[in-house]
Amino acid sequence: MFADTAIRAWQGLTGKAIDHRGNVHGVCSGSRYSFTGDYYKKDLLTVVNDNHGIGIMMLAGAWKS
Repeated sequence: MFADTAIRAWQGLTGKAIDHRGNVHGVCSGSRYSFTGDYYKKDLLTVVNDNHGIGIMMLAGAWKS
């Protein structure tokens, strides 16, 4: 019933966030609290293969048909 939606969602993830080598892109690295906006704007950038993103992608790919 939801298989078509799950397949389209996975295609979106693999088309935008996972490259052909399995690297996960576009995940924000873990942050601490800061009193400056520059920290959030300039220092807190996305990284490749951050643990927060890898686990989420594994869960997304583990759907059962």
